[in-house]
Amino acid sequence: LGRALLARNRLSGSVPASVASQPRLADLDLSENQLTGSVPAILLRSSGLGMLNLSRNGNALGGGVPDA
Repeated sequence: LGRALLARNRLSGSVPASVASQPRLADLDLSENQLTGSVPAILLRSSGLGMLNLSRNGNALGGGVPDA
């Protein structure tokens, strides 16, 4: 899985660890959804992740951005 473009899919709940932990994930777009919870730290530990979009949305993500 290189790109997960999941914008505007009415996703709700937290960001699934199964998506966040994909070893070859380069781009992850979760913008314009209704996500809640915090940003999983595993997202920032991925050495190949080049783009993470959580913007322009009804996302209710809380907490800070975790340390990489």
